[in-house]
Amino acid sequence: MENLVVVVLGLTENQLTDQVFKLVAHSSCHIVDARVNTTATHITMTLLIGGAWNTIAKFETLIKKYEGQVLVARTQFRAAQPDNFPYSSYIVAPDTSDVLAKITQFLSEQEVTLYNLHIESYKAPITEAAMLGISLSFGFTAHHLVADFREHFIVFCDENNFDVAMEPQKN
Repeated sequence: MENLVVVVLGLTENQLTDQVFKLVAHSSCHIVDARVNTTATHITMTLLIGGAWNTIAKFETLIKKYEGQVLVARTQFRAAQPDNFPYSSYIVAPDTSDVLAKITQFLSEQEVTLYNLHIESYKAPITEAAMLGISLSFGFTAHHLVADFREHFIVFCDENNFDVAMEPQKN
């Protein structure tokens, strides 16, 4: 099985989403993971596509007609990491420009592998303060004690005025 990462940026008016997914189907590939976001004028897509080498090659040929709107790279799945403990976290933080830099720096300093990050901005009920809801999935090696990491993470969040929940990933 071969894998391909595809990143698309285009205008919403040209039905790019429909066209890209048709190319995936036409080439007999399958979607492993997909993220699609739209604004009033643009669409962004991040896809992980899987298939046999010949179906991936067919998709790569077909997608070339969107050159300038698409980045494509062959990739492999992350190798199994049986010595890593997978965790999920949800952080609520004020929407400031340095929030994500602080969080990613902390995780890097703790030698934590970031698997997934999703951010949504919103207005808080009642006060309408600008807020961020940050979903993380990450893993850390067995040489970390879970209790020590959790304590450092909670202290870090408290010091930065973030509210945090952390739990092991179960699926």
